[in-house]
Amino acid sequence: MLRSAVARALVAAGLHPVFSLQHSHRNNAFALADDLLEVLRPRVDRAVLELMKTDGGFIDRSSKEKLLGILAEETQLGDQSGPLMVQLHRFAASLLRCYEGQSRNLIMPEFTEKSGADSQKSVDSEAGEVE
Repeated sequence: MLRSAVARALVAAGLHPVFSLQHSHRNNAFALADDLLEVLRPRVDRAVLELMKTDGGFIDRSSKEKLLGILAEETQLGDQSGPLMVQLHRFAASLLRCYEGQSRNLIMPEFTEKSGADSQKSVDSEAGEVE
């Protein structure tokens, strides 16, 4: 679900999700989406770990709803905050500005304290601006 949300944001920004920065496989139509998804991996891993502890690791309607809730979590992107679903579009637009040479900084989403991320400080070192 996050992968498809990232892919939609890329397409909305005018980018093609098959042309990637790092991921490469001729059968992967969403390689660029997979590249951007890496920034979100720590938060997704934490959500899955929480589900394993509370729900026993079973995938049911409730666990899917909890994972889908990540898209609604408060996220910081540069000086703007909002739900991750909105910030993904800003993230893709930031990448587009880099491709076009308008910017040298890719601004990546960071989950805020409101998202329940008590161990976010270690994840934040991977997020932020990249030269």
